[in-house]
Amino acid sequence: MNKKVFVIVNMLCLVLFFSFANAQEYTIADYDFTWRAAKVGDVRMDVQKNPKGVSIVLAGPGGGLARLNMTPLQAMAVGQALEKTGGYYDEQMKKQDPNMEELVSAGDHTVSFSSSRGRKFQVSVRKSAVGAAVLMDKDQALKMGKYLRDAEKMATLVNERIQP
Repeated sequence: MNKKVFVIVNMLCLVLFFSFANAQEYTIADYDFTWRAAKVGDVRMDVQKNPKGVSIVLAGPGGGLARLNMTPLQAMAVGQALEKTGGYYDEQMKKQDPNMEELVSAGDHTVSFSSSRGRKFQVSVRKSAVGAAVLMDKDQALKMGKYLRDAEKMATLVNERIQP
């Protein structure tokens, strides 16, 4: 009789153990999804989704010092500023000023078009005077501007398709 009770109690414990072990469902609470939407030379644009929302990352070589996080609307504003790169390039290449620089406000960011004596044309995007900056040449800025102008569409696509 004691053996039967002992076996029944052991079986009952095993059943309870396995039922509680599998009762918990898997949930995704923390995640980072990154879509490399564009890469032009060493400059890239990523669309990133995490529990906080969707953001656009513009990055160049240089690690964290060349990485800007922005909302899709801010990215579109930067893209519209970069669309004018050709005009600034033509204007600055005609002049022989030692240090030319044109600053354009793009939402929360500033786009700088600079050259020296009609050479070394460079475009930089930064959020503040001190901090991270993404540097590009003329071709990179023009191509990346096209992708940044579509940031809202890309963010919507990621938000609809990625449902953790």
